[in-house]
Amino acid sequence: MPYSFRIVLCAAAASSIMTVSSSAHAQNRIETPYGDWVHVQSTDPLDDTTKHLAYIYDEENTPNGAIVFQCDEAGDPELGAPYVKYLQQRAFFGNQGFGQVTYRVDDRPPVEAEWNLARDQIVSFDRNDVMALVEALAGGQALILEANDWQHTPHRNTFSLNGASDAVNAVVEGCQNGTN
Repeated sequence: MPYSFRIVLCAAAASSIMTVSSSAHAQNRIETPYGDWVHVQSTDPLDDTTKHLAYIYDEENTPNGAIVFQCDEAGDPELGAPYVKYLQQRAFFGNQGFGQVTYRVDDRPPVEAEWNLARDQIVSFDRNDVMALVEALAGGQALILEANDWQHTPHRNTFSLNGASDAVNAVVEGCQNGTN
């Protein structure tokens, strides 16, 4: 089944992950560590939908950042979309337009992309961009990601990729199997 990805960049790392990863109504929540990454599966008691996400914090740099992979609209080839969020504490990226994002895995060449701005988020709906990032994570040791806020101030974090492939694949599999 074909699936698509979205990449999202947002602010307030800790609070956003908690908002995304657990709702006040979630009854079942299973956290599985994969190296430095964590996969979370939760079930909403209202509609029994299963959510999958994988995340990691950059705890070594201040301000802290995080990366979150999550799936929405699972099972729908048009809407089913694992996406990626880069969360950066105290960053406001803008209300509309595009923002520059650059990432690099290990010593591979840096990749630049323009993502849509949505207040505290930068979102890419480009399947090729997201697939390239997901594929770059495999076999890598570290990911450096930088995005500019609305004042063109760069925000950068470095993330361990230890366990990233397994955690992200659990999200992708949940999306492909129709359980977002």
